[in-house]
This record gives sequence, C-alpha cells and structure tokens, in this order.
Amino acid sequence: FHEARHTDGNGTDVAFPHRVCTSGTYKGSAACEAKVNGPYMVELVLLNAFYGQCKGCSSTELSTFQAKIADKASRLTDDAVYLDPTPEGIR
Repeated sequence: FHEARHTDGNGTDVAFPHRVCTSGTYKGSAACEAKVNGPYMVELVLLNAFYGQCKGCSSTELSTFQAKIADKASRLTDDAVYLDPTPEGIR
C-alpha cells in the first residue's frame, strides 16, 4: 500500500515523494512526507485498522503494531498539506 501510494496524484500534484525529515529519528534522511494523505499516512490508517481488529494477538504482536503506528505517525512533516490523490486517467 505504501509503495503504490507514491504513484497516485495528478497534474502538478502527481506522485507522493519522500521528503527529508527535519526532526526525530530520521532527521536528515529522505524518510518523511509532507502530505497528510501520503504513503506513510495510508500505511498508518491500515496499521490502525489491523491493530483494532487483532482480537487474538499476543501482547508482543500488539506492541509491535503500536511501535509501527508510532513510527509512521512520526514521519509527517510539520508543514504537511493535503494532495489531490485522484490518479490521472489513461488517455
């Protein structure tokens, strides 16, 4: 889901590229994003859904989900904006 989301968008908003992180664990690395509906946020929504449905999960599995959720949430830059996610049609 994450990698596929990179290719969405249209016109001047085509693609959801990574951006250099300005703080946190990944500061200085191109491992963040400046779109509130980009790949990391799509991944975050999915992980939250999986976590919420993980009824038979062990405490270790739940902790792993929580760590991944926190990691994805930390990758959004402070100046993040919404990008039109509608893919361009095939012509």
